[in-house]
Amino acid sequence: PARRRRRRARAARGRRPRGRSAGRVTHDDDGGPRSTWGRRRRLVGAPERPHRKEGTVRIVALGGTGFLSSAVVEAAREVGHDVVVVSRGQHGAPPREDVTWVRADRADSDALAAALAGIEANAVIDSCGYSVGGARAAASALAGVPRYAYVSSISAYRDWPPGPIQDEDAPLFTPEDNLEDYGPMKAASERVLGGAVHALGGNFLAVRAGLLI
Repeated sequence: PARRRRRRARAARGRRPRGRSAGRVTHDDDGGPRSTWGRRRRLVGAPERPHRKEGTVRIVALGGTGFLSSAVVEAAREVGHDVVVVSRGQHGAPPREDVTWVRADRADSDALAAALAGIEANAVIDSCGYSVGGARAAASALAGVPRYAYVSSISAYRDWPPGPIQDEDAPLFTPEDNLEDYGPMKAASERVLGGAVHALGGNFLAVRAGLLI
Protein backbone atom coordinates (compact mmCIF):
# COMPACT_ATOMS: atom_id res chain seq x y z
CA PRO A 1 0.00 0.00 0.00
CA ALA A 2 2.79 2.45 0.83
CA ARG A 3 4.51 1.75 -2.50
CA ARG A 4 1.22 2.25 -4.32
CA ARG A 5 0.71 5.60 -2.62
CA ARG A 6 4.19 6.71 -3.63
CA ARG A 7 3.54 5.75 -7.25
CA ARG A 8 0.28 7.68 -7.24
CA ALA A 9 2.06 10.68 -5.78
CA ARG A 10 4.69 10.56 -8.53
CA ALA A 11 2.00 10.29 -11.20
CA ALA A 12 0.20 13.30 -9.75
CA ARG A 13 3.45 15.29 -9.98
CA GLY A 14 3.97 14.20 -13.58
CA ARG A 15 6.91 11.91 -12.77
CA ARG A 16 7.44 8.46 -14.19
CA PRO A 17 7.62 5.47 -11.85
CA ARG A 18 11.05 4.00 -11.42
CA GLY A 19 12.03 1.01 -13.52
CA ARG A 20 10.83 2.41 -16.83
CA SER A 21 13.02 3.92 -19.49
CA ALA A 22 12.18 7.49 -20.33
CA GLY A 23 13.34 9.88 -22.99
CA ARG A 24 12.38 12.03 -25.90
CA VAL A 25 13.20 12.42 -29.55
CA THR A 26 15.58 15.28 -30.22
CA HIS A 27 17.45 16.47 -33.28
CA ASP A 28 20.80 18.05 -33.96
CA ASP A 29 21.09 21.42 -35.59
CA ASP A 30 21.42 19.76 -38.99
CA GLY A 31 18.06 18.04 -38.54
CA GLY A 32 19.48 14.58 -37.89
CA PRO A 33 18.32 12.48 -34.95
CA ARG A 34 20.23 12.67 -31.70
CA SER A 35 19.96 9.80 -29.25
CA THR A 36 18.97 10.34 -25.64
CA TRP A 37 19.65 7.84 -22.91
CA GLY A 38 16.89 5.28 -22.66
CA ARG A 39 14.81 7.07 -25.27
CA ARG A 40 11.63 5.24 -26.22
CA ARG A 41 8.77 6.68 -28.18
CA ARG A 42 5.42 5.25 -29.12
CA LEU A 43 3.79 6.57 -32.27
CA VAL A 44 1.52 9.50 -31.58
CA GLY A 45 -2.01 8.25 -30.97
CA ALA A 46 -0.95 4.62 -30.83
CA PRO A 47 -3.05 2.38 -28.59
CA GLU A 48 -1.44 0.84 -25.54
CA ARG A 49 -0.30 -2.70 -26.23
CA PRO A 50 -1.42 -5.47 -23.88
CA HIS A 51 1.15 -7.62 -22.14
CA ARG A 52 2.80 -10.09 -24.48
CA LYS A 53 1.11 -13.44 -24.85
CA GLU A 54 2.86 -16.55 -23.64
CA GLY A 55 5.30 -17.74 -26.28
CA THR A 56 5.83 -14.32 -27.84
CA VAL A 57 9.01 -12.26 -27.70
CA ARG A 58 10.30 -8.72 -28.04
CA ILE A 59 11.95 -8.18 -31.42
CA VAL A 60 14.20 -5.31 -32.44
CA ALA A 61 13.62 -4.67 -36.14
CA LEU A 62 16.47 -2.77 -37.78
CA GLY A 63 14.68 -0.99 -40.57
CA GLY A 64 10.93 -1.32 -40.33
CA THR A 65 9.85 1.15 -43.00
CA GLY A 66 11.16 -0.43 -46.21
CA PHE A 67 9.72 -3.02 -48.57
CA LEU A 68 10.96 -6.08 -46.71
CA SER A 69 11.31 -4.64 -43.22
CA SER A 70 7.72 -3.38 -43.21
CA ALA A 71 6.52 -6.89 -43.99
CA VAL A 72 8.67 -8.22 -41.12
CA VAL A 73 7.04 -5.78 -38.69
CA GLU A 74 3.54 -6.65 -39.94
CA ALA A 75 4.13 -10.39 -39.64
CA ALA A 76 5.64 -10.14 -36.17
CA ARG A 77 2.78 -8.06 -34.81
CA GLU A 78 0.14 -10.28 -36.40
CA VAL A 79 1.26 -13.19 -34.21
CA GLY A 80 1.57 -11.04 -31.09
CA HIS A 81 5.28 -10.29 -30.84
CA ASP A 82 6.32 -6.98 -29.30
CA VAL A 83 8.27 -4.98 -31.90
CA VAL A 84 10.77 -2.17 -31.47
CA VAL A 85 11.44 -0.49 -34.81
CA VAL A 86 14.79 1.27 -35.29
CA SER A 87 15.03 3.67 -38.21
CA ARG A 88 16.29 7.15 -39.06
CA GLY A 89 12.79 8.31 -39.94
CA GLN A 90 13.80 9.33 -43.45
CA HIS A 91 11.32 7.00 -45.13
CA GLY A 92 8.27 7.70 -43.05
CA ALA A 93 6.81 5.95 -40.03
CA PRO A 94 6.57 2.18 -39.42
CA PRO A 95 3.63 0.42 -41.08
CA ARG A 96 1.72 0.01 -37.80
CA GLU A 97 1.02 2.18 -34.81
CA ASP A 98 1.17 -0.61 -32.22
CA VAL A 99 4.98 -0.69 -32.19
CA THR A 100 7.67 1.16 -30.30
CA TRP A 101 9.64 3.40 -32.67
CA VAL A 102 13.10 4.72 -31.84
CA ARG A 103 15.08 6.87 -34.23
CA ALA A 104 18.76 6.15 -34.73
CA ASP A 105 21.27 5.56 -37.50
CA ARG A 106 22.06 1.84 -37.41
CA ALA A 107 25.58 2.64 -38.65
CA ASP A 108 26.28 4.73 -35.51
CA SER A 109 27.05 2.34 -32.67
CA ASP A 110 26.79 4.99 -29.94
CA ALA A 111 23.45 6.30 -31.22
CA LEU A 112 22.11 2.77 -31.62
CA ALA A 113 23.12 1.73 -28.11
CA ALA A 114 21.68 4.90 -26.59
CA ALA A 115 18.39 4.58 -28.48
CA LEU A 116 17.92 1.02 -27.24
CA ALA A 117 19.12 1.56 -23.67
CA GLY A 118 16.72 -0.07 -21.22
CA ILE A 119 15.02 -2.17 -23.90
CA GLU A 120 15.49 -5.89 -23.29
CA ALA A 121 15.09 -7.75 -26.57
CA ASN A 122 14.82 -11.46 -27.25
CA ALA A 123 15.68 -11.25 -30.93
CA VAL A 124 16.91 -8.96 -33.69
CA ILE A 125 15.79 -9.02 -37.31
CA ASP A 126 18.23 -6.99 -39.38
CA SER A 127 16.86 -6.33 -42.84
CA CYS A 128 18.62 -3.07 -43.70
CA GLY A 129 22.32 -3.96 -43.77
CA TYR A 130 24.06 -2.01 -46.51
CA SER A 131 27.61 -1.59 -45.20
CA VAL A 132 30.21 -3.42 -43.18
CA GLY A 133 30.39 -0.37 -40.92
CA GLY A 134 26.69 -0.75 -40.20
CA ALA A 135 27.25 -4.40 -39.32
CA ARG A 136 30.04 -3.45 -36.91
CA ALA A 137 27.80 -0.87 -35.24
CA ALA A 138 24.97 -3.37 -34.83
CA ALA A 139 27.41 -5.99 -33.53
CA SER A 140 28.66 -3.53 -30.93
CA ALA A 141 25.19 -2.56 -29.74
CA LEU A 142 23.21 -5.77 -30.17
CA ALA A 143 25.53 -8.79 -30.07
CA GLY A 144 24.24 -9.64 -26.59
CA VAL A 145 20.71 -10.32 -27.87
CA PRO A 146 20.32 -14.13 -27.87
CA ARG A 147 18.91 -14.47 -31.40
CA TYR A 148 20.01 -12.45 -34.41
CA ALA A 149 18.68 -12.89 -37.95
CA TYR A 150 20.48 -11.00 -40.71
CA VAL A 151 19.00 -10.64 -44.20
CA SER A 152 21.99 -11.24 -46.41
CA SER A 153 21.92 -12.04 -50.12
CA ILE A 154 22.61 -14.82 -52.57
CA SER A 155 25.21 -12.39 -53.90
CA ALA A 156 27.39 -13.26 -50.88
CA TYR A 157 28.32 -16.47 -52.73
CA ARG A 158 31.51 -16.11 -54.76
CA ASP A 159 30.09 -18.11 -57.67
CA TRP A 160 26.89 -16.11 -57.98
CA PRO A 161 26.26 -15.17 -60.69
CA PRO A 162 26.10 -17.37 -62.70
CA GLY A 163 25.73 -20.19 -60.18
CA PRO A 164 24.19 -22.60 -59.55
CA ILE A 165 24.60 -22.61 -55.77
CA GLN A 166 24.35 -26.18 -54.54
CA ASP A 167 23.92 -25.52 -50.81
CA GLU A 168 24.80 -23.18 -47.92
CA ASP A 169 28.38 -24.48 -47.83
CA ALA A 170 29.22 -22.97 -51.21
CA PRO A 171 32.19 -20.57 -50.94
CA LEU A 172 31.53 -16.97 -49.97
CA PHE A 173 33.49 -13.85 -50.81
CA THR A 174 36.50 -13.36 -48.55
CA PRO A 175 37.90 -10.39 -46.58
CA GLU A 176 40.43 -9.90 -49.38
CA ASP A 177 37.67 -9.02 -51.85
CA ASN A 178 36.48 -5.46 -52.45
CA LEU A 179 34.10 -4.82 -49.56
CA GLU A 180 32.61 -1.86 -51.40
CA ASP A 181 30.95 -4.31 -53.77
CA TYR A 182 27.55 -5.65 -52.74
CA GLY A 183 28.34 -9.37 -52.56
CA PRO A 184 31.60 -9.07 -50.61
CA MET A 185 29.93 -6.51 -48.32
CA LYS A 186 27.16 -8.95 -47.45
CA ALA A 187 29.60 -11.80 -46.81
CA ALA A 188 31.77 -9.59 -44.60
CA SER A 189 28.73 -8.34 -42.68
CA GLU A 190 27.75 -11.93 -41.98
CA ARG A 191 31.21 -12.63 -40.55
CA VAL A 192 31.16 -9.50 -38.37
CA LEU A 193 27.69 -10.09 -36.95
CA GLY A 194 27.90 -13.86 -36.68
CA GLY A 195 31.26 -13.72 -34.94
CA ALA A 196 30.05 -11.16 -32.39
CA VAL A 197 26.79 -12.98 -31.64
CA HIS A 198 28.42 -16.42 -31.34
CA ALA A 199 31.16 -15.01 -29.09
CA LEU A 200 28.49 -14.13 -26.54
CA GLY A 201 26.70 -17.47 -26.83
CA GLY A 202 23.88 -16.31 -29.09
CA ASN A 203 22.32 -17.85 -32.19
CA PHE A 204 22.94 -16.22 -35.57
CA LEU A 205 21.04 -16.80 -38.81
CA ALA A 206 22.09 -15.39 -42.17
CA VAL A 207 19.29 -15.48 -44.74
CA ARG A 208 20.90 -15.39 -48.19
CA ALA A 209 17.88 -14.30 -50.09
CA GLY A 210 17.53 -14.33 -53.85
CA LEU A 211 14.56 -12.56 -55.39
CA LEU A 212 12.22 -10.75 -52.97
CA ILE A 213 8.69 -10.25 -54.27
